[in-house]
Amino acid sequence: MQLERLRLRSWRGVAEREVDFSEDITLIEGPNEAGKSTLIEALRMLLTEQHSSKKSSIRAVQPVGQDTGSTVCAVFELNGRRFEYQKTFNRNGATELSELGPGSGQWTGREAHEQMTTLLSNHLDLTLWQTLLVDQGAAVDQVLLSHSPSLAQALDSASGSTAESDTDQRSGSIFDAAQSAFEAHYTVKNRKPRFTEQQQVVEALRRDLLDARSALTGLEEDLALEERQQRQLTQLAEHHPALVDNAARKAQQLATLQGLAEQKLELARQDAVLERNLTEQQQALGARVAKRERLEAIQQKLVAATGALAEARARQQPIAEHLAAAESQRAALKRERSQLQQALLHAQLVDRQKALEERQGALARALDQRQSLRRTLRTLEERLAADPMTPEALESLRSAETELEVSEQTLNLAATRYRFIPNSPLRITVDGTERTLEAGEVLDGTIVGTHRLELDTLAELTLKAPAGLSDALTRRDAAAEQLKALRAQLEITTLAAAVAAAERRAASAAERRALAHQLDELLDDQAIEVLIAKAETLGDEQRRLKQQLEAAGLPDTREESPPLAAQQKAISEIDQHLKDQDARIGALNAEQQRTDAMLREAEQQRIVDAATVTEQRRQLDEEEGRISDTALSQQLNELREQREALQRDIEELEKQDSGLSVDDAALLENNARAALARANAQQGELRTALAVTRDRLERARADGRYERVQHLEATLTAAEDALTARERRARAARRLWDTLNQHRDAARSAYLAPLKAQIERLGRLVFGADFSVSLSEDWQITHRDLGGRRLPFDALSIGAQEQLGILLRLAAAQLVAPTGGVPLFLDDTLGYADPERLGAMTNAIALAAETCQIIILTCDPARYAQLGAAAVVRFDR
Repeated sequence: MQLERLRLRSWRGVAEREVDFSEDITLIEGPNEAGKSTLIEALRMLLTEQHSSKKSSIRAVQPVGQDTGSTVCAVFELNGRRFEYQKTFNRNGATELSELGPGSGQWTGREAHEQMTTLLSNHLDLTLWQTLLVDQGAAVDQVLLSHSPSLAQALDSASGSTAESDTDQRSGSIFDAAQSAFEAHYTVKNRKPRFTEQQQVVEALRRDLLDARSALTGLEEDLALEERQQRQLTQLAEHHPALVDNAARKAQQLATLQGLAEQKLELARQDAVLERNLTEQQQALGARVAKRERLEAIQQKLVAATGALAEARARQQPIAEHLAAAESQRAALKRERSQLQQALLHAQLVDRQKALEERQGALARALDQRQSLRRTLRTLEERLAADPMTPEALESLRSAETELEVSEQTLNLAATRYRFIPNSPLRITVDGTERTLEAGEVLDGTIVGTHRLELDTLAELTLKAPAGLSDALTRRDAAAEQLKALRAQLEITTLAAAVAAAERRAASAAERRALAHQLDELLDDQAIEVLIAKAETLGDEQRRLKQQLEAAGLPDTREESPPLAAQQKAISEIDQHLKDQDARIGALNAEQQRTDAMLREAEQQRIVDAATVTEQRRQLDEEEGRISDTALSQQLNELREQREALQRDIEELEKQDSGLSVDDAALLENNARAALARANAQQGELRTALAVTRDRLERARADGRYERVQHLEATLTAAEDALTARERRARAARRLWDTLNQHRDAARSAYLAPLKAQIERLGRLVFGADFSVSLSEDWQITHRDLGGRRLPFDALSIGAQEQLGILLRLAAAQLVAPTGGVPLFLDDTLGYADPERLGAMTNAIALAAETCQIIILTCDPARYAQLGAAAVVRFDR
């Protein structure tokens, strides 16, 4: 099908619009609500709906507030024939069909609709047409193509397989008959048999026959059963008195054991009370003995504390005497050290004064040398400041030279050169300048703009530079201007002169750095101002030294004094004696503190022990006043005698024990009662069963069971024969159905190769050379392979899914195009594509349009700006 023209009138918000479609790509551009998607809606209604339809979707296309009909008319080519098909919906509904060209014909009304329906069903794959018609807002991802007959035929032809069997299946000659036979015996969805009711009837007849046969053999069994039941009933009656007597004896035994258990429990409670009282009396007597032992121990401790107190007091006097002697000796050492320290201070001050005077002279000489170096350094710095040829300036000059050279090379490569050689003398005018060329003289040049050449009176040539040359020319001119400005700023004409100037400046800079380094090393990197301040500080320090000598009462003399090392050694020896004396005094003080602590601790312990002895004696006196030790011992002996008597009573009860516990006796009594109850129940059950057996025997003599068995055998044989024949036919139909499906699936698998190849051919334009896809048996994309990574379709981004969905539709449209095909509609797609993928997708669309018709509707014209060969139709809102 090739769509040539579509015309709308009074359709929603469209008053009237006509669109002519290209054979390859038609790009319809327009803002939202301009009526682009309305074209697809109108075309679909034209081909599928009757003009008399009252559907809400049909009523919705009538313009709001207008009592008029909505008309859609299409001109298209179908199977080599051209048709014009028009319908008017709602008001004044009508249908018109006209065949254009040779063999023309006209139809109207319902006849026209039926004629077009027949044409479409015979020559158009409606399934594929609906699939390739993508509405705005619909998800453009997977699409089910396996139900398309035309695509199946195209794939079959492309794969080179034999199409006869598949054609027969689609036409219904074999496959439909096999399917009908299969559905007669099984459900298609669950493959469950449809003859289960017949199977159930056979099973029911088999059970009835089994019951009837059992009834014949059951008559003899009932006679034997009656005899057994009567014998069992007699045996139970004989054993019944023994069961009654056993239950009575077990109950009496349980009552006796329960009485003994209660007596034992009472004696055990009394024994526990006596044992508790006996324990309390023993604890009270033991506590009184323990208190007496603790009192004796505390008294011994009090005697020891009194001795320790006397010993601590005896040690205090000698420690105090040794401490006083050590303090006196330390005072004498301090006086001797003070005298030596004063002599050392005098010697140090004198030496310091001499050193300051020597340093003042050295500082003055260094200051003069530093000032001379500063003057030389200042001269070099002024020379460098006046020189503009810095390394940065030289680098900028070199960059400008390089930029100019690169831009000129780029201009030469991009520009068009011309070369003209006349065969005879010729007068020529080049851009208004006239000159004469001799025969064989060469005229050449470079076109950087627009050049005009007049060849005498023979011809006039206009030469234009390429479109992109202006940028290269602008870049060349900007580089030249920048280089010229730098040369003027640096007062230099060539790069070599600039390099020489930079080398001279570098030599001056190296000399300046050497002087600066020499100046920094002269006085530890101190500035001249610091040197001056240091000289003033030395003078101040010299004056302070004189003041210190006067304050200490020492003479300001340069006479020789004992060596400082000897004086310092004497002071160090006295310091060591003082340190040893301080250590001794510290040890004596610590000993004195420990003795004082021991004295205080012994005194406190003696006071505490005395108080404890007094309190313990008072408590013992009070307890003996309440009850004496003799009374406590007597009560303890009485409790022991009472418990021994109780123990003897318990032993007497133990002798009466039969060895059977109360729980065991209860179990025996319960078992005896249960045995009696079970015997009673068995007697009742046997009497009932015996009555049933006798009744069954009476009825079995007159119910005709043999005739029933013969009737059931005949009926079952007929039912089994019918079921066997049905199952045999069902197995044959199922085997034929499975075999045909296997061959059809194999044929469909062969279709995948050309479809896969076509998708990958288009997809490599979009995703790259390493792109490939995997297809399912129903011809849908399951995986995408790209760059060595394999991802399921559902794991891809929305944009990638949309792109693969469009590629699948393009491939299908290309494959069916040789047999007529259908147009592919894309309404506002590729909204999720990035700029790079968008350009690649337009290339794929352009490639597919070489063999099939594609109609694109978009509200964003820039989205398909890279689509070259497309007929553009623009809508206004």
